[in-house]
Amino acid sequence: MSKTENKQDSFGRAMAELFGKNKDAGEPQKVTDASAAAGINSEPPVEPPAPTQRVAEPEPAPVPPPPPKPYFADAGVPPRRANTTYFAAGTVIEGTLRSDSDVEIVGDFKGEIASDGTVIIHANTVSSIAAHDLRLVGATLTGDVTASGKVEVDRASSVRGNIRAEAVESSGPIRGNLNVSGLVELKDGSSLTGDARTAQMIVTRGVKVNGRIDVEP
Repeated sequence: MSKTENKQDSFGRAMAELFGKNKDAGEPQKVTDASAAAGINSEPPVEPPAPTQRVAEPEPAPVPPPPPKPYFADAGVPPRRANTTYFAAGTVIEGTLRSDSDVEIVGDFKGEIASDGTVIIHANTVSSIAAHDLRLVGATLTGDVTASGKVEVDRASSVRGNIRAEAVESSGPIRGNLNVSGLVELKDGSSLTGDARTAQMIVTRGVKVNGRIDVEP
């Protein structure tokens, strides 16, 4: 090989090395992907989430209106009870009443009452009463009472007559004789004018008793 060819060959290698390095360092890489060359992302597009369907909430059930108020509730008298023979305020009755259920009297009654249940009296009554239980609530009773159960007399009530019962509980005055097979309890506010024959007796301090007391257990 001649010196001239050797120089040209050396010069060519030097140029190749020089331009090869510059090409690797500064020349941008060619884009081979057509989609990348066009500026399109090669990754598949992310689809937006499908809209969720909103389930309609059920409408609240309507609130039923309150039951109608009894016409006598504002008159200061007790509400009517179920399965009860009821005589309203303003009623005036005279005669004989017989019932196999409870009896509640708010009006005035005069006569006889016979019931297999409970008799509740709220007014002035002139009557002989035979019942299982008797309750006087703000009432005055004139007449004898026979009860197979209990006789209750509240503080606003009074009895003028004899009482024969299994038990007597009173917070009001009683004028008559008591014949009780069980307990007689005279509470504060009560008084007894008459004889009492009973198996047990409780008398609150301050209660007045005018009569003979016979306690036989």
